Amino acid sequence: MYSFQGIPYAEAPVGVKRFEVVGINRERWSSEAPTVGVEDCLYMNIFTSSLDTGRKLPVIFYIHTGSFMYGLIEPSSNINELNDRWEELGAALLDFEGTVLPRDQPNVANCVRKFYIQNGEISERNLEKMEKMFGDRHFGAGIHLCTQLQAQYSRAPIYHMRYAFPAVFGVHDVFAPGHKFNGTGHGDDNILLYDHILRKLPLTKDEEEMARIYADFLVKYASGQNPDMGGIAMKAITNRNNMDFLHVRSPKNIKQERTQGFGNGKFWDSLPIAEKSSSRKLC
Repeated sequence: MYSFQGIPYAEAPVGVKRFEVVGINRERWSSEAPTVGVEDCLYMNIFTSSLDTGRKLPVIFYIHTGSFMYGLIEPSSNINELNDRWEELGAALLDFEGTVLPRDQPNVANCVRKFYIQNGEISERNLEKMEKMFGDRHFGAGIHLCTQLQAQYSRAPIYHMRYAFPAVFGVHDVFAPGHKFNGTGHGDDNILLYDHILRKLPLTKDEEEMARIYADFLVKYASGQNPDMGGIAMKAITNRNNMDFLHVRSPKNIKQERTQGFGNGKFWDSLPIAEKSSSRKLC
């Protein structure tokens, strides 16, 4: 395997260009550039098994979409403040303070709270419900809408996979040590594919097998082959209201299933959040 790291693919978004669309970097480069902890970060790393320039190879392009958008709250006793000031803080925490009218934000925040936590408190006792609430808002509901729209309008086949194989030492263990969570953390799949900075333990046999299955799936898809996971073929989505998806629970438990939606998308779509045009009412 050959690697070429720190290749500048665009002009640095600094100085007068900090808030501008930057152009392609046309200067020649000769060495790897440091990219950690600075805004001058538009670099790519390329890995290839062949240096033969006479033939084209399938390409897997990975964009890390993480960002330092949300702060931390410590100590845990301050969670009580979230409970007491939920109407005031909910819009910022659930990322709709810019897409819901200010007068409606307390009501929308309370609608969400009632849907996920019912009459319970926002506290450590309800961490799993809170995790589901934030997960649906920041990931699941958007995945639901994106999958529906792509299935309806895209000319290319659209596939969906639900990865539900938790890592032995995963994202939960890094960011919430001491707390027991059920399920798979956001990014647990990446831990299997890369020599990840978060991972402190070697992969188990099941994780090694899942890593192989996952890598084979990515290579097949990038090569234009029909995608499958562990020999189970993925079905393209043909009905936006009854969507096929591949449910990956372990290397030996991979099944094709069907659902009407992801991430409680219908509930989120019913709220007056102006992220797409529609007529919605307060609950």
